[in-house]
Amino acid sequence: HGVTRHEARELLYLMLHAADPGLVSPGAAGRPVAHKIGWLETSRDDVAVVFTRHGPVVVAVYAQGSIDATVYEFGRGVARAALR
Repeated sequence: HGVTRHEARELLYLMLHAADPGLVSPGAAGRPVAHKIGWLETSRDDVAVVFTRHGPVVVAVYAQGSIDATVYEFGRGVARAALR
């Protein structure tokens, strides 16, 4: 059935104010990011809408394997490349 306009605005607010920066936000150069993160024992993912002056850009990052600093560097790099 979907959500109402009011519910959509509430969801967007929550996604814009997520406590966890995820994988996309660090590479978004201070732009507003509405995102939903996910994780399992050996994977991390982040699907985001980055609001730029040219309009919204959807960025999705999925990383599997050893979860360390390289995963977050990868996420930053994907976001930067998508926002060029």
